[in-house]
Amino acid sequence: MERQYDDPHLLVLKDKVHHGDARDVTIGDDGVLWMQGQICVPNVDGLRELILEEAHSSQYSIHPSNAKMYKDLRQHYWWKGMKKDIVGFVARCLNCQQMKYVTSADRDSGVEVGADHHRLYIPELELCSIDLSL
Repeated sequence: MERQYDDPHLLVLKDKVHHGDARDVTIGDDGVLWMQGQICVPNVDGLRELILEEAHSSQYSIHPSNAKMYKDLRQHYWWKGMKKDIVGFVARCLNCQQMKYVTSADRDSGVEVGADHHRLYIPELELCSIDLSL
């Protein structure tokens, strides 16, 4: 992962390791930078976006929520602002946004909302008219 050091933030972490100022960051024998056992992902060539896309839209993951996606990704990867990037990525996913809406009719008919789906409840409004003529 020689491209790790093209990322200015990871370059600073590397310097801290060499000066003994980084407790949670290590450099492996292969030169790869690790943060608490997670590989440090540089912000180069759309690599982070590619990881997010694969984690969110692959046939194995089926559009997880941002909390589930963060839990899964943090086991292997680290980058500054990762949680914020995941939240933004999921928020931009059109499939997820379309699946999050449930009406009161759906709720009354027994539609269940799974743990990985945080649907927005939209109440049905009863419309009435008021005659103001005297």
